[in-house]
Amino acid sequence: MHAMQYAFTLPADYPMDVIRKRVARTGHLLDDWPGLGLKAYLIRERGKDGSPVNQYAPFYLWHTVEGMNSFLWEGAFQRPTDDFGRPAVRQWTGLAYEEGGAAGSPARVAVLRRQRVPERVPLSEAAADAVRETGHL
Repeated sequence: MHAMQYAFTLPADYPMDVIRKRVARTGHLLDDWPGLGLKAYLIRERGKDGSPVNQYAPFYLWHTVEGMNSFLWEGAFQRPTDDFGRPAVRQWTGLAYEEGGAAGSPARVAVLRRQRVPERVPLSEAAADAVRETGHL
């Protein structure tokens, strides 16, 4: 499993309904993309829920790195970069994926949390702790 995200920070006065309409119009185009497991079209709106910025930040979970690379290098990623510029693309190797009781329902909230692994903690221990934590989220 591979996670991937990029973000476009938009002007403070950008009408975020433009993004909502874009997702409604084009979001389905990736439904059958080879290797794609999950996609979430995330937005932050300036002044709502404490956000200081307007931002469009799609997030993807890929079953295969080949599918992810195909998305990036074979044209699909070109559409948003043509419209908003070329962002940095962040990628992570996934440790675990847990479906809860709301699986299959539209997502309402996403949270990004980063946590340092202390230098003396074995990576295997940190990974096992992170996997256990997915069951509690």
